[in-house]
Amino acid sequence: MGSEEENAKLFFLYQEADSVLKLESNAAAGSKRKKTAPTAAAASPSLSTLSTSANASTPIIIWLQGGPGSSSLLGAFFEMGRYVIQDGGDGSLHRNPESWTRDSAMLFVEYPLGVGFSLAGARRLPATSAAAAVDLVSGLQHFFEERPQLAGRPLVLAGESYAGKYVPEAAALALRLASDDEATRRGAREQAEARGGGGGGSPAAAALPPASSPLAFALRGAAVGNGLVDPPSQAARMGPYLFARGLINATTLRRNERRAANLSSLAAKGLWAEAHSVREAMVSSLTRSALGANGTLLDWRRSEGYDAGDRVRSLLRTPAARAALGVDPDAPTWQRRAKAVAAALHDDKAVSSAPVVAEVVTQVPFLLYFGVEDAKASLFSFSSFFFGVCDGGVFFFSNHRG
Repeated sequence: MGSEEENAKLFFLYQEADSVLKLESNAAAGSKRKKTAPTAAAASPSLSTLSTSANASTPIIIWLQGGPGSSSLLGAFFEMGRYVIQDGGDGSLHRNPESWTRDSAMLFVEYPLGVGFSLAGARRLPATSAAAAVDLVSGLQHFFEERPQLAGRPLVLAGESYAGKYVPEAAALALRLASDDEATRRGAREQAEARGGGGGGSPAAAALPPASSPLAFALRGAAVGNGLVDPPSQAARMGPYLFARGLINATTLRRNERRAANLSSLAAKGLWAEAHSVREAMVSSLTRSALGANGTLLDWRRSEGYDAGDRVRSLLRTPAARAALGVDPDAPTWQRRAKAVAAALHDDKAVSSAPVVAEVVTQVPFLLYFGVEDAKASLFSFSSFFFGVCDGGVFFFSNHRG
């Protein structure tokens, strides 16, 4: 294994499910712990005692943040992790009453290579979501090979925003490699080698098991929240959504429709960079028209963006946090978004992942969920996508709170 592979690695942050930790706590006869303010160390409990058979059915959710280039530690410390920094708060960690660790373990992955605390080394950054998927699947293979006590638990691959492209690509590759058909596994292996994790050689593919051997983990589902899955059709729905909300007028709507038609035409010709530029112009124009200079289409009700990046940055740039999380000494200073990764994926941003989703949904459950005030990737923006890709599928929507 050459130095290029040795210097390139993804960063994983594992948080065990509350139910499993409770079992461990009960097993430690009458041990009492002094209560202290939570620190970054509390986000990463030991894996040494997680081998009881009672844990076998507790799922592990693998979280990818999106962006592209956004750190998944934003999810860990601002959204669904066990301890989070509150929006508009004082910057300290608080127990998260809505943490996903209530029922599942969480595995936050700094992805693709070069994001957050992940190291790209000398490796060329992936130029497509499909190429990046090779790094993720090989990284998960290594992670679970080293932790066989976790390997048998059901895995769900999940994410938000640009992970609408990450998740289906990685899920499809993992499912092909786990196929009962050896020819399918061999084809997936060859395809991974051709992609090479970044287009120059295939060090990541070398870490995958041979076609005659199984993966060290079993994917049982996928989930995407407000995801960018089919950019051309979703962009065309932003204007009608805002018009229905009374946030733009008919003139702006018609201008948006012309741009959407241009975007669709460029995408049909495979002119991805040009198509992405048109989409970005649509987002910028609609934001200004509907919400003004300080608004955000991620939640049209807000007059300003979220302060997650600044607050999480203050936490993760401390030596104590790096030490507590086991960050590699060679890892870069944490950034909420890796601009180099976003730039490398520039021509991938307008490419549709709809065909890959269609492949995945035939094999495992695929949950698509939405924050209804997100104008960029609302449920409304998925309406044509649902019926075009998931023909014959049954979907249930509710406003469940629990």
